[in-house]
Amino acid sequence: MIVCLSVASLLLLASLLLQLLWAGRFMKLYSRGAVPPADELPRAAVVLSVRGADPSLAGCLEGLLRQDYPDYRVVVIVDSRDDPAWAVVQHAVAESRHPDVTIQPLTARRRSCSLKLSALVQAIGELDESFRIIALIDADGHAGPGWLRELASPLRDPAVGASTGVRWFIPGDNSAGTLVRYLWNVAAVTQMNSLGVAWGGSLAFRRDALEAANLVRSWKHSFAEDVGAGGRLRRLGYRVETVAAATMVSAESTGLRDCFRFIRRQLLCARLHHERWRWVLTQGLADATLSLATWVMLGTAIALGWWGCAVWAAGLLTVQYLGLAIGLRRVAARVQSHLAGRGCVVGPVPAGAYAAIPLSRVVYAAALVAAAVARTVAWRGITYRVTRPRRIRLIDDVPFLPAVAGGRASLI
Repeated sequence: MIVCLSVASLLLLASLLLQLLWAGRFMKLYSRGAVPPADELPRAAVVLSVRGADPSLAGCLEGLLRQDYPDYRVVVIVDSRDDPAWAVVQHAVAESRHPDVTIQPLTARRRSCSLKLSALVQAIGELDESFRIIALIDADGHAGPGWLRELASPLRDPAVGASTGVRWFIPGDNSAGTLVRYLWNVAAVTQMNSLGVAWGGSLAFRRDALEAANLVRSWKHSFAEDVGAGGRLRRLGYRVETVAAATMVSAESTGLRDCFRFIRRQLLCARLHHERWRWVLTQGLADATLSLATWVMLGTAIALGWWGCAVWAAGLLTVQYLGLAIGLRRVAARVQSHLAGRGCVVGPVPAGAYAAIPLSRVVYAAALVAAAVARTVAWRGITYRVTRPRRIRLIDDVPFLPAVAGGRASLI
């Protein structure tokens, strides 16, 4: 038992230190001075793919159509004219004064990639060469007036092929699913930053880098547009810059089941498209196994009356929990301070989030295993077969029929 506890102590503390190192690197993003916005920026296009009327869709469009950018086009690809989002998009555009907006139904519905990628391929394929920056945004984010300018500014450097923002959830309620997704995302964004993973909800490319990396061609046989993009660009010598100013906030809520499905899908994207997936899988499973083994040793020690070992195991679990809680508090405080400085008031970490840390670790471990063995995945009512990274097959293409949820519930 003592030998096992010694090994577990070393490995768990090493895992905790790694996670805190990721957190420290991530917080440095919010300590840097902002990139001075450029006075002159090339013509840009922002592409929004929509399937279903997200609770935040109207707000997303409102912000997107009011960008402080000299010359940009908004291209919205809606799944179909019968989709619930079609009327929302039409109304938002009618209320806006933005002169350059294109709304199209998705017509080129490829079966070899996700429908979102079919939409991106369709939209980008119709843009002429005058558009030198291609930006992507998700419907559950709200873009402040300077979002596009800030995201595009690093692309003035020819060595920067893409720039990406940060996904940040604000718990819209205290339900288990909403809190677990919030906790998972805090940990995920720190890991994504250290591993160079871009996020498609706030992402911009130089047009020449996009074409050099053949990204649009690769999307025709992919599930996600973002996870593998950084690796392809870096192999050509381009950098991917993370822009703290382009942090996107979502205040939607979710149930625990939908939270699990969301996390599993994010991890599946990493399995299919990120070059360090095996490392991510190994680290995550090792951390979960060590935590479980420590709990087992604690229970065994108590049952056998080995109180010294019991105190040791309990102390180790306490140190792990406190380290995670402190890391959560510090990361959240840094992001919240940044958002407050930009006029977005975000409250402190909810008390319930600290209590949900153990549950979030269980959900993450289960989602990691599920993503590793998944052969099919459902995304907004569409089922895909995902046997290999470039072997994606859309199984059933059906109209979007949302469940009766309402309110601020995220669409899954």
